[in-house]
Amino acid sequence: MAAGSDDVVAGFLSLGDLGGLQKFTPANFDWTRMIGDPPQPPLVMLVCERFIHQVPASSFLKCAEWLIRCGADPEQPAPDTEEISYSAWSESESDATMMTIDFANKSAIAAAFECIRAMREGKGGADWSSDIKCMEGFVKLAARTAGAKSQKVAVHHTVLDLWETFRSMTSTHDLLFETADGEVSAHEQILTAASPVLKAMLESIMKEGSSKRIQIKDSSESGVSLFLDMLYTGSTFNDPDYKSMLVALDLAHRWQVDGIVDMLLGALPDLITVDSFVAIAESAVLKGLESLKRACASYGAHNEEVQIMLKNGTLPKAVQKLLGASGQAEEDAGRKKKRRVDEVVEGFLLLGDLEGLKKFTPSDYDWTGLLGKLKLPPLVYLVGKKFISALSADSFLQLAEWIIRSGADPQQAAPIQSKSMHRAWVQSKQEDTLISVDLAGQSAISAAFLCMRAMREGMGDADWSEQITDMEKFLSVATRHWVSFSKTDHAAQNMTSTHNLIFETAGREVSAHEHMLLLASPMLNAMLQSIMKDILYTGSTCNDPDYKSMLTALDLAHRWQVSSIVDMLLGSLPKMITTNSFVEIAEAAALKGLEPLQKACLRFAAKDETTQSMLKNGSLPTAVQKLLGVSTMEEDEPNRKKKRVTF
Repeated sequence: MAAGSDDVVAGFLSLGDLGGLQKFTPANFDWTRMIGDPPQPPLVMLVCERFIHQVPASSFLKCAEWLIRCGADPEQPAPDTEEISYSAWSESESDATMMTIDFANKSAIAAAFECIRAMREGKGGADWSSDIKCMEGFVKLAARTAGAKSQKVAVHHTVLDLWETFRSMTSTHDLLFETADGEVSAHEQILTAASPVLKAMLESIMKEGSSKRIQIKDSSESGVSLFLDMLYTGSTFNDPDYKSMLVALDLAHRWQVDGIVDMLLGALPDLITVDSFVAIAESAVLKGLESLKRACASYGAHNEEVQIMLKNGTLPKAVQKLLGASGQAEEDAGRKKKRRVDEVVEGFLLLGDLEGLKKFTPSDYDWTGLLGKLKLPPLVYLVGKKFISALSADSFLQLAEWIIRSGADPQQAAPIQSKSMHRAWVQSKQEDTLISVDLAGQSAISAAFLCMRAMREGMGDADWSEQITDMEKFLSVATRHWVSFSKTDHAAQNMTSTHNLIFETAGREVSAHEHMLLLASPMLNAMLQSIMKDILYTGSTCNDPDYKSMLTALDLAHRWQVSSIVDMLLGSLPKMITTNSFVEIAEAAALKGLEPLQKACLRFAAKDETTQSMLKNGSLPTAVQKLLGVSTMEEDEPNRKKKRVTF
């Protein structure tokens, strides 16, 4: 039965017949099984069939989207047990333009990138532009359709400080965990927002719901505390051992708090030792945590003591089974998988596709590895691609920022022995404007300077000013420091039913948690705008605030002495200075003595004709005139007698 359905699916895939697939594919068909001859994943087969023009471009993307939504995995590799070769050529010159690609051990994403690379080489002068566009469409589709990975975001450190303090306010806690060696308390609202399991438990008629006490006698106090620390802030001030981490992992897995599971999966591999191996490996196997299983299998394959325990049969059965797939075969599989992942990362960098990179790059990806045939660090690779104008300015900077935040080192140098010559030129004057840089031995930062130097020389009077500006912006990004944590949780802010403080603003009522606001400001006694509330909770906002909302938030933060929000807004307001907003922003900057914002206003005013005209006509507020260097009547005549105004 399975073989019959496999043949049917393979047949409709080779035709690109989506209607036939939808009608005749069994509802329970396993889209991760190998089909066809030679056997390969369905998505890889579809890419191959498109490569040889068997599947029309018009139906290729529709079929691909449907397959992914049904469960096909764009990252599942084809077997490498036999060759899976396909050839394509131009009808007019088959011999001169023939391309042959072996898709063995390649995922659908990697296969698409391999096709794009081969077609871009344009063997025999063939024009594959429409085919390249089709494959690029598939890559973007896969990135858009496949499930998103957990992401990290940057927040101001005071947001973390605020949540850490909130976590420690035990007098406001209303939920107790009875652990094996003591009680640990927390806020019920936070737990119910984070865990659907705890939410159901605490809102039910079960004893936990009525008593607000949860018994977890199989868990240590330190492990539960670690779980709560990570839930509130994504961090901890303690130095947890692997036992506490495993307890926290068990709770997060049991209560479906996926964010904490992800964070711990990133930390536990570093704690694998001979002493901790069995406990960590057994937990990884029993919970089906693939990334942790791979880390344990790799450690077990290389550690002599673990190998002795395996040989003597003293390891738990689950761990023995895990290590049964290790050894040389495991190492080979690991290397092959890394090559596949590297190909995918390189492909998305080449396309300038940040969303695809985020979705398909493993959370534990090593950003210090070397990419491509030239064996360059990812950031050096990116700078090189920007130099040859393969990336837009926005894509280049966004990719660079994300890669650095993910762990890439701007100072990591390319191998000296690598052949890393990059060339760029103006399209209409190739010979006259050709410039070259050798990135061998260069870090991303030194590579950017090298590119700028070459472009400033301007061979053939070429104008590289925009590219130089992009490199300068990259250097700014590369030297910026970030404070990151795994996830900013908006859930607590959005739980309006638990808010116990209301501000009556000019437009509407805004509610919040009293504890959070009193904790942040000793002078809180006036209205609160929604953007202020958003920034206070998360250091961000899901709205798109205009400058007036920002000025209101700035006024409140300045009045209530919430200096961290003042700092954040001072970083955003300069970008919103226009002819229409200048007067209000400049006046606020002058009256509040905000020097960074004053400087930004001065720079704008010096170049804006409308502002200069208002300054000349004396129509600007006194504070703004003074900021711009114009003396007021009061300053010119200090001895003039003032007239008292009475009422």
